[in-house]
Amino acid sequence: MAFAYEQIKEKHCFVAENFSAELKKAALYDSSKGGKNSFRLPDGRDITVGGASELCQAPEALFNPSMLSGLSSSRHSPVETHGDGISTLLQHTIEKCDHSIRPELYKSMLVCGGPAMFPGMKRRLHREMLSVMPQTTSSSSLKYRLHLPPQRRHSSYIGGSILASLPLFHQIKMKRSEYAECGPSLVDRKCC
Repeated sequence: MAFAYEQIKEKHCFVAENFSAELKKAALYDSSKGGKNSFRLPDGRDITVGGASELCQAPEALFNPSMLSGLSSSRHSPVETHGDGISTLLQHTIEKCDHSIRPELYKSMLVCGGPAMFPGMKRRLHREMLSVMPQTTSSSSLKYRLHLPPQRRHSSYIGGSILASLPLFHQIKMKRSEYAECGPSLVDRKCC
């Protein structure tokens, strides 16, 4: 069942460049077209997904997690809705790094995984990053570049398999039990 939902998400959802404008446009479209899309699941059941407005709301949560407040997960517990969107998280991550390497990080931001596959993701993330970057970065001669490679759905796996094939990996790998015993300091000991 999860595979069918993933297919629906990947084939029909999109990242709106301007979410509020897209919702208005979707409302007009939905009212003129009936606003519902039906999909047949592998087990033969049909499900109905709301109109165009719902298809851009799911990816919007990546940029605005608070819009999920009031939802429950499959375990009937509240969904995490506090925190920052993806662009702010990227900015905060770079800001935590040494000042001398920040320019290089701004030039080589790699976005990968399933959500990076949404149509419109690169354009929206680029716009969002420009709004959260420090003025000295976005207005200076410092280059800023987002990379969304064609194989981004599997980039994490590819990177992990490359890392695992390195001779050094056997010295830095750690077991879950080791990490549970030592905590985050184990990463510093083994990797630095």
